[in-house]
Amino acid sequence: MESLHVGLVVIGILSVLLPVSLGHMKDSPKIRKFSFQNNVLEGEIVSVTCFAVTKLVPVSYTWLKNGKSVEKVQNIRLSNTEELSSIILDPVTLDDSGNYTCKASNSAGGDAYTTSLLVKAHPRWVSVPNDVVSTLGSSVSVHCIATGSPEPNIIWKKYSVQNKSDYITIKTEDSGRNNSVLRIPSVSYEDAGRYECAADNGISPTIQANFTIILRADLPKIKKFSFEDNIKQGDVASVMCFATSSQMPIAFQWEKDGRPITEKVRHAKVEDGSSHSVLAFHSVELSDHGNYSCIATNIEGSDKYTAELSVKAPPRWLEEPKSIVTRVGESINIHCSAAGSPKPNISWKKISNNEGEVVLKHSEDEKSSLEHFKIASVSSSDAGNYQCIADNGIEPIIKSNFTITIRGMVHKKLIAQ
Repeated sequence: MESLHVGLVVIGILSVLLPVSLGHMKDSPKIRKFSFQNNVLEGEIVSVTCFAVTKLVPVSYTWLKNGKSVEKVQNIRLSNTEELSSIILDPVTLDDSGNYTCKASNSAGGDAYTTSLLVKAHPRWVSVPNDVVSTLGSSVSVHCIATGSPEPNIIWKKYSVQNKSDYITIKTEDSGRNNSVLRIPSVSYEDAGRYECAADNGISPTIQANFTIILRADLPKIKKFSFEDNIKQGDVASVMCFATSSQMPIAFQWEKDGRPITEKVRHAKVEDGSSHSVLAFHSVELSDHGNYSCIATNIEGSDKYTAELSVKAPPRWLEEPKSIVTRVGESINIHCSAAGSPKPNISWKKISNNEGEVVLKHSEDEKSSLEHFKIASVSSSDAGNYQCIADNGIEPIIKSNFTITIRGMVHKKLIAQ
């Protein structure tokens, strides 16, 4: 009988607790479905209300956008009561698009519901096309870029010359829905005229931008030219700039490195013809090295072409090495430098009666300049005749001899040829 009595007590406890637990769960909040309005436009004031059904108040509400709290977002404010919560976006921007979650909780539990906000915006220009002036056979690229939500479609039109209300639609290469390029690889007479670029994403208003392709067939066109290779200092050099156009006359102007070449500053001679101009140097100098531009101009416009004049010069001494008298164990540093175009390479040789010419390292210090010959600690074997050589591939190669004499040693000087 005792065991039976214990069992009844347990059952009695369960029968009392179970209804209380179930009732508590029924009072946890249950959020009713909600959604933002359709066709939300940028700049409008948008709001939505989250309402949780429960008898157990108060209810605490929290709002998230894409999983993050909205409390510190500048254009968002919240309006809460014990029973409901509203989120207001004032004004709404494109950046406000996303998933918004309302969380409701009370002492009995919680619930959450998520809805999406899609903000739309009419097209706006990022880059509008400008008028294009081109020549026959040249290539043309015109960019048209717009932004909006959804992304705008770009439409190109070319209007008729005879009837300005008639047009044809042009298919183009698109870098993206909102980024389009009108490409004409070789402009013809038929390509000249008025064009329109329009951006449309279904949100009014559609935007248009007009531009014109102007064809100037009579602009001067300079044929490519270049100076001869391997022009050396003192050589005669010349170059011809030839321009074609049916619109005469053509005027020519020369520039060096972007600056006009005038009669006062140039030692070169310029001879102009009706369709050409010759720039000539009777004796080229190193200072003539640079970029030379020919500009051909007529009543319609101008053309420009640039070529480089590279002047080469053989090596010449800036500083020749000097003979030195030293002692065993001392350090020496001998300098040798040369100029030229291109810059000469410096090498060093020791001249010996027995071994002939021996090519030496320029220095015992690998970080030292090629123009320096260093010995950190002179030994008796370092005594002798030496040579510094400067070579840049332009004849003649130049050589300069010097002697290292060690005191206390008898040294016979040898002059190398």
